[in-house]
Amino acid sequence: MKILHFSYLFFENGNGITTAVVNQCNYENKVSDVKSKIFATNKVVCNEGNELYRDYIGRDLGVNSNRSSLFAAFSFLQKMKPDIVYFHNIFDIKSVFLSLVCAFFKIKYFVVPHSSLMRTAQLKNKLIKKIYINTAGRFLIYKASAICYLNKSEMDNSIQICQNVRRVIIPNGVKKQKPVERTKKSEGLNVLYFGRYDINHKGIDILINYISYFREYMVANNITLTMFGSGDIGKVKALVSELSLDMIVSINGPVFSVDKDQMFISHDVLVLTSRYEGLPIAVLESLSYGLPCILSENTNMNECIDIGAALRCDNKEDFINAIKALQTRERYLLASKKAYHFIDHNYSWEKIVKDRIEICKQILN
Repeated sequence: MKILHFSYLFFENGNGITTAVVNQCNYENKVSDVKSKIFATNKVVCNEGNELYRDYIGRDLGVNSNRSSLFAAFSFLQKMKPDIVYFHNIFDIKSVFLSLVCAFFKIKYFVVPHSSLMRTAQLKNKLIKKIYINTAGRFLIYKASAICYLNKSEMDNSIQICQNVRRVIIPNGVKKQKPVERTKKSEGLNVLYFGRYDINHKGIDILINYISYFREYMVANNITLTMFGSGDIGKVKALVSELSLDMIVSINGPVFSVDKDQMFISHDVLVLTSRYEGLPIAVLESLSYGLPCILSENTNMNECIDIGAALRCDNKEDFINAIKALQTRERYLLASKKAYHFIDHNYSWEKIVKDRIEICKQILN
């Protein structure tokens, strides 16, 4: 079976879709009789110190990153003659034209929205998205073999464009980690934010306002927030300075490889107060290190909240109650243990790719 992924790839700053697509392709190639490739729809730029980028280049997962034109993509599609194609960018006109090529040559293809069809996501650039979805986007989805959602919540909360197209749930995965021996300190809590600096999407303004409201408690109890990521870092710094939270909140750029491993190990809990998500890789990675999480409902990880690996945070009272709960050593260690086992049993890439291949076989048959 030959599988081709069309996706943008951003290695220099870190990106959830990039991480998911490269790892999916990598693990697909570990399955016998499967050959998987990525065609980057943008020009790929990266420092070779990024482990994910080295994986992409070293394992020959993708084609020449400078050949990102529509003609180059068409040529590679014709040369490879894949059995299955994944389109990871709905709002890209290249995907529309290439999907028409696939339909003409009777090549089966999947559309993966990565949360971009969620109703909350449609509120940003609402008019432009509505016009696109009802014109070019409809052509892309109409002939798809399936729309692949990352979890049931994303599927239930996404707009429906073509009612007759099959809908399936295929989550992302994470690399299996060795168990981390976590020892909760007697006082203090090192809270971590890891993701793109998109204030609206990631709900960073919500998080900063929570911290501002409970500033005195956080200072008195040695609770700090350290942020890592790329994007609108200047706007986030301005927001933190405006509220005089510089002593509590530390803002940093993206981290990769060994530095990222150390980041997860050295912090106590991850917080994410997103307004919408598909299946956030940052949360999956955090849980894989046994790092408990504090999450908004719209982060779309209700399952890990239900089993006690994460705590709900939909308002300022939830936030401070979650902080206080994780300051308790017994509650913290229990949540950490549940976090690791939750990922190990449900979201390892080996399991996820096995399920994906089975769905591909069903589609082809």
